[in-house]
Amino acid sequence: MHSKGQLISTELVISSTIFVAALIVLFFSWNMISSSYFEEQTQKDMQTILLGISDMVVLSPGYPSNWEQGDIAEVNAFGFASSRNVLSASKLSALAVLEGYYPSAKEKMGAGPFDVSITVMDANSGSILYSFGRSPPQTAPFVSVSAERLALLEKNIVRVRVEVWKKK
Repeated sequence: MHSKGQLISTELVISSTIFVAALIVLFFSWNMISSSYFEEQTQKDMQTILLGISDMVVLSPGYPSNWEQGDIAEVNAFGFASSRNVLSASKLSALAVLEGYYPSAKEKMGAGPFDVSITVMDANSGSILYSFGRSPPQTAPFVSVSAERLALLEKNIVRVRVEVWKKK
């Protein structure tokens, strides 16, 4: 006499369902954790770049130090200070020329894959004196970090706002 076994038992169905449910929970948990990790890493990268650019803008004359008088293509680093926390009007005036070289200029500023916006404003009135770069879009979601620094420009106090951003 031959006995026939059940092809699919109740225990197999229950254990398979539990196993698949555990896999689904593990998959979604992994996606959430990795997404959160990458967003946090992006924020850290943006903050590091922001500090570098904001320091360069208000503390450094750039390299070469008279870059605004020469060929923009030969500039290694853009800085806008004539001395520490004192901005040069001639370097800031050269921002208009830099707009035409935005991809190259932001690369030389160390922005990497992020976009940059630099705005120099009168500290009292808030009016914009100089600006460079791309502002974040109003219609698309984006991630940004920004910093404001105080400096002197022709004996007047100005606020220098640097923003580093990217689309989501």
